[in-house]
Amino acid sequence: MQTIDIAIPWEELERRRARFAAVLEFRYLDRVPVLPGIYSRYWLHRLGVTWAQYTSDPVIMLETQLRAHKLILESFRSDLTGVDPKVELFSIYGEAYGYGCELDFDEQSPWIGTHTIEDDDDLRRLETVDPTDNRYTDAIRAWIARMEPHLGDYRLRYSDGVTRSLPAKLAFPGGTLGIFTLATDLRGPDIYVDLYERPQFVHQLLQIVTTHVIARLRWLRSMGVGTSEGTYLIDDSAGALSPKHYRAFVLPYNLQALEAIGRPLRLHVDAPADHLLPIYREIGLDRLEYFGWATSLTRVRECLGGWTVLSGNVDPSLFVMGTPDDVYHASLHALSVLAPWGGYILQDGYNMPPGAKDENITAMWRAAEDFGLPVQSDVTRQA
Repeated sequence: MQTIDIAIPWEELERRRARFAAVLEFRYLDRVPVLPGIYSRYWLHRLGVTWAQYTSDPVIMLETQLRAHKLILESFRSDLTGVDPKVELFSIYGEAYGYGCELDFDEQSPWIGTHTIEDDDDLRRLETVDPTDNRYTDAIRAWIARMEPHLGDYRLRYSDGVTRSLPAKLAFPGGTLGIFTLATDLRGPDIYVDLYERPQFVHQLLQIVTTHVIARLRWLRSMGVGTSEGTYLIDDSAGALSPKHYRAFVLPYNLQALEAIGRPLRLHVDAPADHLLPIYREIGLDRLEYFGWATSLTRVRECLGGWTVLSGNVDPSLFVMGTPDDVYHASLHALSVLAPWGGYILQDGYNMPPGAKDENITAMWRAAEDFGLPVQSDVTRQA
């Protein structure tokens, strides 16, 4: 068995988990948690591993994730707890691949290469695809069978002497791209024209996608995946819609999923979303996660402050093109606007780009440390 030494105490990771758990209850322990969005598109570039290499062999994928775990914990001051072993064959586009989209790849990530829905025949074909048994799920099952036997070959040893084995089993990748965003991947940008020229076609597509998303999430829950995470949907593509179109083409289907899966209701939108914030308040949004830098902090506070757990906002470009002081002052601004209302996690908005500088990432933590424990507003979420 190979032992990987991590130069950080396990006790520190426990403190980080406690900070995150507290903020979900609108409490702070000592300061606002800091969770930079560091994912494979960042650390593959940092480690010099291409996507093709990363997905060429399960052992290479596992060892790369372990290297990323060590890198994240040792290189940055934050509240991240590392990288867990997982199957990451298609990044976030596995669902779309399962429903017929082909993917293209650059050095660090895949994206949608072809769209699969054009006419009624395509809708009928989409209806027949089993969200629990298709080419995506087949590929994941086969990869898990090859990767799991190697989990016992490694263990982690932290600087306070605590050792941890890797999990004995790999969970099936959870979650969904969401409903309108997944429909946009399947149909392509023409969906925005369809809203005007073929609205009934869009509704048919969205209903099929909603049924598939619900079936997929229920199936994952049956395997114990994401049981405590409620309904998490990505609203990125919906951010381009007017409130009128959002209410007509997104909200009814998101609420269908919520009714089927349950709370907490968690949405991610890194598109500009000022115009959607009042709707989010109306539906009692529980968490707005990784919201984008172009969404107004003031509008977020006015609509959701004290009611919704919030994370995000700091402009990702600052981490590559800015200075540590730029990130520090942007972070202090976000903290001053949102932290007093409780339930705020300091984060980029969203997704740390390749080439982000270590000192810029750490500047968020430095701002949170200097800001300290916020004096919370009298307006807090009622139980």
